[in-house]
Amino acid sequence: MIARRGIRLSGSNAIAVALCLLSLTGIALGFAEPPSPSVAGGSWPVAVEAIVRIALTLAMTVTLVLGPGLAVAQLLRRKEHWLLGLAWIPGIVVLAATGTAAWVFAGHVRPQIFCAIVIVPLLLVLLVVAIRAGQDAIVDATERRVLSLALAVLVVALAKALYAPGPVGELYAGSISRTLEVGDRPDSRIPYHVVQLVANGTPPYSNLGRANFLPYVFSDRGPLAGLAASPVVLLSGATVPVGVPSAPWAPFDGQGFMAYRLAMSAFAVTALLSLFGLLAAVLRPASGLFVVALAALTPFVVHEVYFTWPKLLAASFVIAGALLIVQGRPGWAGLMAGAGYMAHPLALLSVPTLGLLWILLRARGSPARQLGDIARGLAWLAAGTAAWLLFWRVVNLRHYAQSNFLLFFVYANSAPTSDPVSWVRWRIISVLNTLVPFFLFVFGGRNPSVNSVNGPSPAVVHFYFQYWNALPFGVGIAFFPLLIGALVRVFLRAPWLAVVVALSPIVLFSIYWGGPISGMLREGLQVWILALPARSGTDHCSSASCCQGAPSRCCSCSCSRPCSPPTC
Repeated sequence: MIARRGIRLSGSNAIAVALCLLSLTGIALGFAEPPSPSVAGGSWPVAVEAIVRIALTLAMTVTLVLGPGLAVAQLLRRKEHWLLGLAWIPGIVVLAATGTAAWVFAGHVRPQIFCAIVIVPLLLVLLVVAIRAGQDAIVDATERRVLSLALAVLVVALAKALYAPGPVGELYAGSISRTLEVGDRPDSRIPYHVVQLVANGTPPYSNLGRANFLPYVFSDRGPLAGLAASPVVLLSGATVPVGVPSAPWAPFDGQGFMAYRLAMSAFAVTALLSLFGLLAAVLRPASGLFVVALAALTPFVVHEVYFTWPKLLAASFVIAGALLIVQGRPGWAGLMAGAGYMAHPLALLSVPTLGLLWILLRARGSPARQLGDIARGLAWLAAGTAAWLLFWRVVNLRHYAQSNFLLFFVYANSAPTSDPVSWVRWRIISVLNTLVPFFLFVFGGRNPSVNSVNGPSPAVVHFYFQYWNALPFGVGIAFFPLLIGALVRVFLRAPWLAVVVALSPIVLFSIYWGGPISGMLREGLQVWILALPARSGTDHCSSASCCQGAPSRCCSCSCSRPCSPPTC
């Protein structure tokens, strides 16, 4: 039809059209032939069907996450590279709002039908926008490369989830909700319990609603990721159970856990887009692409994408907040940090760093103007964040409970302590396990966090656990010396920025974290580990004098003339 009407599409627009059509096909298949809840896989027909459903669900997820934001940018004729760092936010908002509304009206309209009523017209609108764009590419060559890197990480995570054997002692091994790791962390399926509430119209504080969240309650973690994943799961045709998702593992299960994995992994890789947007706002887009490539290659980021807890999504919101700080919009940055809190409470620990970044960028000019700008910006940042905190408090009313996360300030090694020496000692060990190569492997083999709940794990499991918990292996042990060298140069050239971005997050989190001492990387340093390659990339950029025409509030130079390293 497009060919007959003489419409010619650029490469990226043709891909957008194909993704919209595949998404509509996946929804139609979900209604016409839902996946069987009892199929465990094995035969070739079942395997082929699973691959088809995975491909269609992946297309739908990518389209719904990126499509709305890119369509809005296309309609507004906004082509700035840094906007790619925010392009995923409208999609997440639409998905979460759809999931919330489907939950609210579950007693009147079947949630799957409600989601289709909202999502199908949206996909048709996105299809029309892509077709009408013609040869006016929605994304340029650099942005296509960034999106390709994010997609590559997503595919690697998908391949990991499809690889049946897991580590010895894997939690929930053999079931659809297998965590792909040893240890006692069921966090990868907590957002799925929100999907269950939506799909079955279950009140969160009913006996049935409480059961799945034990030993926590619904308000302990923000529901954003689960709400946003719900339309994807429901439109895949899944029959979501009311109880624990413990069906035998299948490539594409009928209870929707694989569809949930796809959605959560797609949400996680948005952190790479936010990182690119931030760097594109202060450096050349090519430098942003370079740093995104570094981040995409780090073992920790890949692990966070396939371990389906929402911490990397929370980090993505925080980095988007940093981008808005650079753009001089601290109120919006506070809203982003608050939205990250609705994904996971760890986002709140990054608000002080956002405040320090605002102070650093505004510390120019006359003292009176400095103080006025700084005070107003910090007030807007706090107000934006507090709006979400107040909203979540009001929504849960008397059921609100998040004090467990505050207890980590006074805990040491997951236990309350009144002994200052013990408090300091356990935190020092935690820092050593995080920063010193092989320290966890050599001295932490008996730590319950790196062993199976059924007994001690072999040494090989302890070794590979370092990729999740320790910085040297998390960034790649071969890259670690280069990172240290780059950070030293940054501290010498731009010490205040290095303190704000590289030092303050780890110091603050070390004071806060009184949980397991097996390494803090996975516990809440997702933003930090993405910021470290960014700082090394900035150092590379500064030495090459490659600042682009960035906002004057961030960098006092343009591409046409060099900038000294401390100005960014």
